[in-house]
Amino acid sequence: MSRSLRTLTDEDIRVLVSNNFGLDVHLERFLSGETAINARVTSQNTAYVFKAEYPSRTMTPEYADWLSTVHQAAYESGVPVAQQLPATHPFQASSGQSSGCVSVAHVNDEPVVVRLQSFLDGTEAATAQLTDDYPTQVGTLAGHVATALARVPAAPDMILHPWAFESTGVNAKFASERLQTWEASGHVPADIGTSLTRVLAFSRHVAHDFETTVKPILNDFPQQVLHQDINDQNVLVSDGKITGLLDFGDCRVAARMAEVAIASSYVLTVRGSGSGEPPRDVISRVATAYQDATQGTDQYLSSTELDALETAAIARLCLGACTWAARVLTTRPQEPAHAYGQKRLDRTWPVIEQLAQ
Repeated sequence: MSRSLRTLTDEDIRVLVSNNFGLDVHLERFLSGETAINARVTSQNTAYVFKAEYPSRTMTPEYADWLSTVHQAAYESGVPVAQQLPATHPFQASSGQSSGCVSVAHVNDEPVVVRLQSFLDGTEAATAQLTDDYPTQVGTLAGHVATALARVPAAPDMILHPWAFESTGVNAKFASERLQTWEASGHVPADIGTSLTRVLAFSRHVAHDFETTVKPILNDFPQQVLHQDINDQNVLVSDGKITGLLDFGDCRVAARMAEVAIASSYVLTVRGSGSGEPPRDVISRVATAYQDATQGTDQYLSSTELDALETAAIARLCLGACTWAARVLTTRPQEPAHAYGQKRLDRTWPVIEQLAQ
């Protein structure tokens, strides 16, 4: 069994960074992360983020290197993302291409994909005090990101991604049916089960709408490389303003409207319940800001794309709610995946309940 990368010591990380990026660093602490480990390290009073993960079906070294290229395009276009540091022995794809910022190291003789980036100051939007214009800020950010990535070529080999936008409907339907099966067998705790029937019925309805009204026309929409994960844990804010965007791990080619649809779905989790603003109005605000930011560019959405946006955003929200509920039910409380799922569930479930009324 592979060693958990979260058990890496200060000395382990110091050697990995020194060998692959030429810096002498000290481990301060591990940061949050769903798959890769992220560690804040320092060198001569400058903070960096060290990222490491084992290669997998959805994260090959080639794909990680392509993601680094996407990240660099965003950085060079002025999107508030971290600066990547060059690797001393950068990975090179079979095509000969290399971002220059990814290295393949070894932990206990097993290959590990490693990267080093500057540390961005700010607080995750998920835990920050947000201003009323946060939806507008996110829409503007999504527009800038889409514009920055418009000319980035697609990955050499398309990786099958579990959160692929075009699969939103079918994945939401599958996740809701899985929960329904558990409910029938009595494996759903009371804090979820009290509203489960209504939420699942609504999720299946929205999934059907996506499959019948959005998916059939997705291929007719302009396609491009997108970030596809502008969520409240990947957005940093300071003094009420967005100051950073993290995690390019979900980047792939999709219909360009997916950027603002996905971003809207996550804004709903921080603005759609308890704020007094109707969820559909939140989606509209994000979309309006996106349109303002892309006015005069190829990323400006057509009326047909805008018509599909609300259904797409709500379907993505339902997929998230059912996925996180399933994760909570299938993991132990002490597991990181359980805590992450619970945090997500706490934010998505109330919005779905509100929409389902």
